[in-house]
Amino acid sequence: MSGTISTSEDALLDRCASIFQAMRAITSINSPEEIVAIIRQHVMPDADCIILIGENISQDGLITARVIVDWDRDGLTHAEPLPDTIRRLVDDHPVVISDIDQIDNSLLSVKPYAESVLQAASLIILPLNRRQHITGYLVLGMHKPHQYNIDQIRHLEILACHIGTVLENRELDNILNRRTAQATLAADLAHDLSDVSDFENLGEIVATRLNEFLPASHISIALITSDHPDAELILIKGEQMPARIPLAGSRIKQAISRDAAILFEELGGWADSSLWQSIDVYKLIVAPLVVGDQILGTLNVGGHTDITLLPDDIPICEQAAVQMAAALQAMRTIKHLESSLDETTMLYSVSLAISAAQHVDEIYATVLEKMADVSGSEHITIYLIGPDPLRDMEYIETTAVWQHGQLIIQSPPIRYLPSQIPILMQFPQSRSNLVFNDLQTDPRLSVDLRTIYVRENVHALMLIPLSSSATWLGTILFEGRQGQTFSGDQARLCRSLADQTALGLNAQLLLARTQQVVGYEQILLNISNRLHSAETTDEINNVAIAELAAVLGLSRDQLAEKGLKADLYPDLTREQRELFENVAVQVSSASENLKLLEQIKKSAAREQIVSNMTAQLQRATDINDVLETTVRTLISALDEYDIKVRLFPSDKSASGDAGSLSSAGKDTSEL
Repeated sequence: MSGTISTSEDALLDRCASIFQAMRAITSINSPEEIVAIIRQHVMPDADCIILIGENISQDGLITARVIVDWDRDGLTHAEPLPDTIRRLVDDHPVVISDIDQIDNSLLSVKPYAESVLQAASLIILPLNRRQHITGYLVLGMHKPHQYNIDQIRHLEILACHIGTVLENRELDNILNRRTAQATLAADLAHDLSDVSDFENLGEIVATRLNEFLPASHISIALITSDHPDAELILIKGEQMPARIPLAGSRIKQAISRDAAILFEELGGWADSSLWQSIDVYKLIVAPLVVGDQILGTLNVGGHTDITLLPDDIPICEQAAVQMAAALQAMRTIKHLESSLDETTMLYSVSLAISAAQHVDEIYATVLEKMADVSGSEHITIYLIGPDPLRDMEYIETTAVWQHGQLIIQSPPIRYLPSQIPILMQFPQSRSNLVFNDLQTDPRLSVDLRTIYVRENVHALMLIPLSSSATWLGTILFEGRQGQTFSGDQARLCRSLADQTALGLNAQLLLARTQQVVGYEQILLNISNRLHSAETTDEINNVAIAELAAVLGLSRDQLAEKGLKADLYPDLTREQRELFENVAVQVSSASENLKLLEQIKKSAAREQIVSNMTAQLQRATDINDVLETTVRTLISALDEYDIKVRLFPSDKSASGDAGSLSSAGKDTSEL
């Protein structure tokens, strides 16, 4: 046995040493690009192209491949990953081709890739193995044919396995770093957002934290509500965007529908593409803001054309979205509590103002101003039923209008029949809040009515009932102009104000009715006293006509002509009709009393005359005194008559002319 080493053995040792050096160098690389330099220095200095391809398997089993490093001596680019047919060949064993023009039929599928993509005459494709699975591929090509020996292939296989291990370790290290970064981001955001109270502070914190992990040029929040077709956009970073954006056909809508964060690497072909491109955003990650089962909106992270957003960035955005959603929910809760407190305070102050109101106009002024602030409507109309909401409805009248910040009291009120107000005719005495936010298409309203409102630039309507207990008093109509709509919260708060208004109006109506009844009772008492102090029937009629004309606003001539019959005056209210009828009863009673008084006076006079005459006759001593007393009494009682008293014997024929006693007068009566 010789003590020397042959030349071939020296070459093998050199190659082994080079492989070991390459493996040691690859172990300590800082970037995948350094692998190319190491291979060229220690393994294949004459290679014309070297490509590293990574392969990932998603959770749903899909395999995705991407070029990690692409080097070419002539500066060519080989961005295309390996075709599936070649990958299947390499999965079984390495593909080694010394001369592309002399390959057998089993490798014919490699030829187009070698010639068109690599422009190589010889190549070797090795799998990057790690723990019995392939994590990628190493491709080496030469422009000229090259004969690979068994040792080179084995050494390259060992080197490929080591590269796979290093790359996977780097990937695991990157995953660990990303997970650590995500945990750090979540913890930092949770801490920083714990006491955030407004969107400005929230935006500053989120922008600062995300910039540590993502090269984003745009960050925004899109907030959604169930009753609105648009999303409210809150800009955190980037160029200015519209305050609201449509949800239909947008990426925001898709992320919300899928309830998952989505990376959009291409923004073409969407309804909102022009919107994002107008602010130079061409890549976008949209992550839903979810709290429990409720989706508040989305976190939107975008980049310019020179900014790379990768699938690995999605978890970062998801972690940020989780913490932001919790902060937003807390902000909403606080805002809701503050709003509830403000609403309670406002309703309490309105209740006090209504209770202290001395007139209905004061109620209108207080309530309509608050309703205008709450609803944002510039035109509000109050309709009340009449003549008495507490008894019956004969008409509907416009009592007050709020327009352009001013209260307009309709005096006298404008009255309509219920069928003359179309929207009230369709929903008579409705006790529900009715909101019509799209008059052009809302099928609940007639086409003619929608046309009328649209012509008047009214785009939305809200109908809030005025009801107290079981009594429907009327309604309040809100008009929304210039694209304004009404939300559920606005309807709810306006309903609370309307209920307060109804209580106040009900109290005022009861007070007015009581005052009116008391007033009419006092008027009736005064009229009754005057009627019963009248001395003639004409005086009674004149008093009644004068008093009714003054109280009811009627014409004396009209009353004198038509008479005191309430049915002849159809415009009278219920209370006025009752007063009229009571006065008519008093007139009749006074007239009857006057007649009875006259009869009593006459009867008493006659009784007095008879009594006096009887007393005088009892004092008479002879016939002449009797006759004189009789004649004087008759003359005093019947002064308009000639009175003659004749005495006849019991038998006229037996005596001649009898004696007589007479008095001159206009008439002569014989007794």
